[in-house]
Amino acid sequence: MTYRCFTIMMIVLGFSGSASAAEPSLQALKEKCQAAREAKLGPEREALIQTCVKKEQKPEEECR
Repeated sequence: MTYRCFTIMMIVLGFSGSASAAEPSLQALKEKCQAAREAKLGPEREALIQTCVKKEQKPEEECR
């Protein structure tokens, strides 16, 4: 009986350890999110800056 419990416990621990190792780290997820965010918002930001420069007659540095 003890051997069975030990075997089951080792199998469960083995699976739980490998599952956590396969998960991406929080830092990697943050970096991936930031890259996706910049890819989406970068062109929008540039368009808004150019609109500010043209409509408000301000220098680009001020619009940024």
